[in-house]
Amino acid sequence: MTKGFTRYGLAALTIMALSLSAVAEDRALLVGVGNYQNPAHNLDGIDLDIDMMKEVAMLLGFKGHQIKVVMDGEATLANVERALSTWLTEGVGRDDRVLFYYSGHGSQVPDRNGDEQDNADEVLVLHDVKPVRQNGQASLTGVLVDDRFNALLAKIPSANTVVMIDACHSGTATKNMPLSARRLGVLDGQAKFFHYPGMPMKTKGNFAPTATS
Repeated sequence: MTKGFTRYGLAALTIMALSLSAVAEDRALLVGVGNYQNPAHNLDGIDLDIDMMKEVAMLLGFKGHQIKVVMDGEATLANVERALSTWLTEGVGRDDRVLFYYSGHGSQVPDRNGDEQDNADEVLVLHDVKPVRQNGQASLTGVLVDDRFNALLAKIPSANTVVMIDACHSGTATKNMPLSARRLGVLDGQAKFFHYPGMPMKTKGNFAPTATS
C-alpha cells in the first residue's frame, strides 16, 4: 500500500513538474508604430523593422508562438502596457528569456516626480499620442513614460531580459543618410524624434520649455 502510494505520488509530481516546465517559456514582444492617429506623424519602414526583428528573434531561438507583435493601431498605450504586464510576465520563469523591441517615435515630456536632473522624462510615442497641457506645461498623453516602463519591466520574472529601442533623438543623426530605395521607396532616412510645441528642450545642461508659437 505504501509502495503504491509512493509510486503514484512520484508519478504525480513528475507530471506536475513537466507541466510547469511546459508552461514556462521564452517570450518576445515587438512593438512598432508607423501609423499614428495623426497621419502627420507617420513613419515609413516600421513594418520592415518588425519583420526583421522577428527574423532576429527566431535566429535567437524564439519560436513563432513565443513572439507577439503589437503594431500601428493596436499599439495604444493601454494595449502596450497590457502586453508588458501579461505577455512578458505570465508563464515566464526566472531562467526564461524575454525580449522587448520598440520601433517608432521617441520624445520627452516634463518630469513630474522630480527624479530627473534635466527635468525631462523620456517616452515611447504610441499610436494614440496627443499633445496636452498638464499643470500649465505642454506634454503628451498616449506615451509610455520611462518611469512607468521601468516599473513594468521590474515585474518581469525573468533574469534574462533584453530591451531594444529604435527611437528617440538619435534618429536625427541619420536623416540625410542615403538608403536603398528598393525596399523603403525613399532616399533619405526619417527622424524618429517626436517634436511638439512647448516640449522640454536642452539648454545649458538642463531642459526648458520651447516657445509655443
